[in-house]
Amino acid sequence: MKRRLANRRTLVVLLFVALAALVGVAVWRAVATGTAGGQRTVTVRRGNLQAAIETTGKLAARRSVAVTSPASGRVQLVAVGVGDTVRQGDVLAVLDDAPARADVAQAERAVEAAESKLNAARLRAAGDPNALPDAAAAENDVGSARAALAAARQRLAGTLLLAPFDGVVAAVNVGEGAAYGAGSPAFTVVDPASLLVTGDLDEVDRPDVAVEQEADVTVLAFPGTPLTGHITALSDIAQTQGGTTVFTVTITFDQPPKLALLPGMGVELRIVTTERQGVLLLPSGAIRRAGDRQYVVVRRDGRDQTVEVRTGARSGDDVEVVSGVKEGDVVVLP
Repeated sequence: MKRRLANRRTLVVLLFVALAALVGVAVWRAVATGTAGGQRTVTVRRGNLQAAIETTGKLAARRSVAVTSPASGRVQLVAVGVGDTVRQGDVLAVLDDAPARADVAQAERAVEAAESKLNAARLRAAGDPNALPDAAAAENDVGSARAALAAARQRLAGTLLLAPFDGVVAAVNVGEGAAYGAGSPAFTVVDPASLLVTGDLDEVDRPDVAVEQEADVTVLAFPGTPLTGHITALSDIAQTQGGTTVFTVTITFDQPPKLALLPGMGVELRIVTTERQGVLLLPSGAIRRAGDRQYVVVRRDGRDQTVEVRTGARSGDDVEVVSGVKEGDVVVLP
């Protein structure tokens, strides 16, 4: 008899445990879906909203110089590489100066010969007025010879390619042992303090952007160091890229970046267009539409009510609700 009674008590306990487990699962499912009725819900919350335009661009420099030389010759030395910091007057490359020295020597001899002819012509003109034209021609020859000498000396000096100002080497277009042609861009030197950003705005975003707006800049090469700036120029001329109409926006950094940045590096831009503080927010998926009307389904006192709403700014999945609901309202999702 006692054994039967104990078995019955054990069975009751097991049934109670199983029932509690079933209730727990049911409650968990109700919480996970937002309501015990099986429909997902969301609560109207109050928060801050920041709408922004995200696009891409690249670094450019207001002050950028292509270093060239009037000399031609074989490159004997390349002293710098891309990204190197240089001071004004630093040697960037050295050309073989033997041809230039030979040109200078020849030009010097030509000047001496022209000056000797001029002296002789002047002596003749002093005693014979008919020799005056010859003296004038000799003076012209001296001037031409001296100009040729100055050009030869300039080419000799050009066998040393020097940094035009303090900056960063952005491009190297010569190599040791290669031939260099006079006037060809050998290096590009930029002023890092003059770096700016150019980006492309989609035509639908153009009306929301104006000069002096703030922008966040992330250089792809330095993703962990976001930078700030503001819009300093906004083009009114449309361009077509890949079938999309875009406008160029220029952004200047608030402070010179302390990074090894180079023109042409890619960037990601985020331009804040709207900021709202302490507004009512709902996810965009909670807003339903019927023609031009917007509405939500609010659950109040266990009953679902259709409430027309007016929305404002948007940012990502968040939508500002201007009217129709209040903080804490429970909204049924579609």
